[in-house]
Parts: sequence; structure tokens; C-alpha cells
Amino acid sequence: MSSSALTTTTSRSPSSSCTRSPVFLVQSGQATFQIGDERLVVPAGHVVVSPPGEAHGFVNSGPHELRLIAIHGAGRFNTEWLAGPDPIWTSKPPE
Repeated sequence: MSSSALTTTTSRSPSSSCTRSPVFLVQSGQATFQIGDERLVVPAGHVVVSPPGEAHGFVNSGPHELRLIAIHGAGRFNTEWLAGPDPIWTSKPPE
């Protein structure tokens, strides 16, 4: 399993091809998630789960800093970046 904690005022590029359902825990701020064709405005204290293989991404849609934790059920992010590689979220090659 892999997880990432993120504090941002920006966004995460849309991706797909996750073989397991990614889980996002919004700790503070507000995010707008795009999951497939659906948009969800998610405030702090809520959890978002994307179905496996569904395109998903988010933007910080609130006036304050967004803090969230992303949990993936695999040891590495194995995703297809739909808008090109995202250097913040792309797994680094094993050493």
C-alpha cells in the first residue's frame, strides 16, 4: 500500500488505470474532485473513493490551503496520467 500526504493550493492531474480504488481523506480546506463525468465538492472531514480504473483528479476549490491524504492499495502509483506526467504524484523508479 502507498499513501501520500499533500498540502497544496493547486491540483492533481487526472489519471486512470488504478487497479484498486484510491481513497482521498480531505483533512482541511475544500477540494473539487472529478471522478469520471461526475464533479464532487468535498469539504474537510470527508472521504472520497474512486472506482478502480475510473479517471479521477482534484483541484483546490476553496479559499484556503488544501490538506489531504491519498491512499492507494498498491506499493507504487501505477497510473496513466491523462494530461501528461504529474511530477508531484508520479512514483519514482526503485533504487
